[in-house]
Amino acid sequence: MHEAVAEYVGNLKPHHKRAVLLLRELVLERLPHAEEGFGHGFPLYCVRREPVVGIAHRKKGLMLYIMRPELVASYRDRLAGQLDGKSCICLKRAGKPLRDDLFPVIEELLSAL
Repeated sequence: MHEAVAEYVGNLKPHHKRAVLLLRELVLERLPHAEEGFGHGFPLYCVRREPVVGIAHRKKGLMLYIMRPELVASYRDRLAGQLDGKSCICLKRAGKPLRDDLFPVIEELLSAL
């Protein structure tokens, strides 16, 4: 694990940590060629030095950033109510459980990168 990512995860509350690590595992599984790094205050995953995915736990909840807004837009119907901007998908709202039903959609998105 990238040193800054380990520090970021280590500073999270236990229930937030579990969610971030689960999402990290999914990203690394679907994008085995991605390089893990840290930027903009959260873990970033780059392909050919270009950021393609970011994971952040914010006050709003657990966020997944897909750096291809056109790809996210093509899933707009399946992500109804979860989009928070052009490339940000909220997988867990603050105080609510993780939306497991979104994982098949996220797997498809990651596979399309």
